Amino acid sequence: MANLALRDVSKSYGEHPAVRGLTLDVADGELLVLLGPSGCGKSTTLRLIAGLESADQGSIAIGGRDVTAAAAAERDVAMVFQSYALFPHMSVEENLAFGLAARRTPAAQIAAAVADVAETLGLTPLLARKPRQLSGGERQRVALGRAMVRRPSVFLMDEPLSNLDAQLRVATRAEIQRLQARLATTTVYVTHDQNEALSIGHRVGILDGGVLAQVGAPVEVYDRPASAFIAGFLGNPPMNLPPVSCDGNVARWNGGEAAVAGAPAADAVTLGVRPEHVHIDGSRWAPPIPAGVPAFDATVDLIESAGDQNLIFLIAGDASLVARVEPALRPAPGARVRAWLDPSRLHIFDPATGAALWHAS
Repeated sequence: MANLALRDVSKSYGEHPAVRGLTLDVADGELLVLLGPSGCGKSTTLRLIAGLESADQGSIAIGGRDVTAAAAAERDVAMVFQSYALFPHMSVEENLAFGLAARRTPAAQIAAAVADVAETLGLTPLLARKPRQLSGGERQRVALGRAMVRRPSVFLMDEPLSNLDAQLRVATRAEIQRLQARLATTTVYVTHDQNEALSIGHRVGILDGGVLAQVGAPVEVYDRPASAFIAGFLGNPPMNLPPVSCDGNVARWNGGEAAVAGAPAADAVTLGVRPEHVHIDGSRWAPPIPAGVPAFDATVDLIESAGDQNLIFLIAGDASLVARVEPALRPAPGARVRAWLDPSRLHIFDPATGAALWHAS
């Protein structure tokens, strides 16, 4: 097992910077998820770690050994691809054994390692089958097993679940968590799916335009986003980000107010509040309104049902807000409701840079 360290790593394709000055530490046995929109540099980062791309500057170390100039085969990493990348003419057993066979591992050692991994992943009954005879979930397990059988220092996973349907993705996600915990192998996992990232990562690193915008525990990046970009990227639906003015105690917009005691005073800032912290009077999910917290009138614009919850789109003067409420609460479009924002869960961002200026908690 080994830790992973990237120092000021950059990579450009022509004039397009894919990764810019990336410094990142992944602890021994940690599962770090790299998250971000398409084109943010997360897959390029994985390929740089794997040695499939060469960094323009910076250094990469695995287990304290500088591998910046090392070939991919010399880095002791195993990569799981989105496309599975199985050999179609080989059986499951042959696919699992391929990496060890290529390294001229003794046959008895290969057989023992393959049998152990196949048992762990429930692949033993499938060892004689070819990839075309497997389901998507089974193919993904074979791809995971091929990486596991080598016992590498670092696992690299590039969108490994994106080809699976929603139900199978959740089940396989849990399987990956259990396996990683059991093996305690340092893992860097790339995804664009925030639910995936927040549910499996020990820490989550969010990339924006090739720059590491924030890294921290899932609850930290969700509850205390470092920028409006992160606030708007995480969450489904994302954080509400209306423009407001602030006198240091109250944030105001044309149509409403929110309590923000201790926030910086400014004529123009961005207020952040997640849908679960926009409360509607009469909702069973809304706590009692604290004394002194301002409420405001809003018009129901639209309701979206998600089965176990409703999303209510509100118009409050010149602010548009989304509230998450219980499924039984369904005010008609056009109805007027009384709403308020939880003062303990608000954020203020710089409207020019997007940087977080203040968090309520």
